[in-house]
Amino acid sequence: MKRRVLALVGVLVVTAAGCQPNGSDLTQVEASRVRVGYPKQWQRADKDGHITANKTEGGRTVAQLTVMERVIKATTADLAVSAMQVGRVTQPGYRRGESSELDVKGAKDARRLNYTYTSSEGGTPRPGVGTDVIALVERDVYVVRITGLKDKVAQSEIDAIVESIELKEG
Repeated sequence: MKRRVLALVGVLVVTAAGCQPNGSDLTQVEASRVRVGYPKQWQRADKDGHITANKTEGGRTVAQLTVMERVIKATTADLAVSAMQVGRVTQPGYRRGESSELDVKGAKDARRLNYTYTSSEGGTPRPGVGTDVIALVERDVYVVRITGLKDKVAQSEIDAIVESIELKEG
């Protein structure tokens, strides 16, 4: 009986793990220094010289990934996080979360910052979530920004994107 229960638990764990996006569920994209993956159901839509991928529903963007390279210079990832958030403080409903250290392959220093805001996408104010991964090489700052409507982007999607980020040798 114990073996059956353990086998059933094992099957449930494997099945649940399969529901989470992982590296093989991501479309890989490369900028000049940044490699990142995004969920396969998202569409690439580069703009303003940045790699961009969108998740859409009913013709509206509900989540977005943007890769920005060498946007500023900084001596530490903490300073870069603060500098990158300056413009966000005026965004309606912006609430900065904790900044945490992150291991990004190829980066000297990196941070993950989660935050919330009020999105006016589509004309109706709705709760939004954001995650910025800010990585430093030398003094160059690289940013992967993931934003979306709170009920339209899964934490597992955000985490899979974050885990896929790496910086190439430059």
